[in-house]
Amino acid sequence: DNSSVLSNELLMKIMDVREAVDDANSDEEVKLLLVENNARMKEAYQCLSDAFAKREYDVAKRITEELRYWEACDETLREKMDSVD
Repeated sequence: DNSSVLSNELLMKIMDVREAVDDANSDEEVKLLLVENNARMKEAYQCLSDAFAKREYDVAKRITEELRYWEACDETLREKMDSVD
């Protein structure tokens, strides 16, 4: 099955975060979003580790897909921080 493994709830969260990133106009806003995103990534990496330890590969696949979005968000935020400095 090639359909997305992300839930609608997660997709909405990702869209909200991306909108916040696009709307961030100051270094302080970008830094806050980076902190929030780093917390999401840390939690996701812990869940990924747990999923592999439990051999829950479908869960690991979903978390990996989620992490791709958070890592892309992190990259965008870092680029944006360079541009607002």
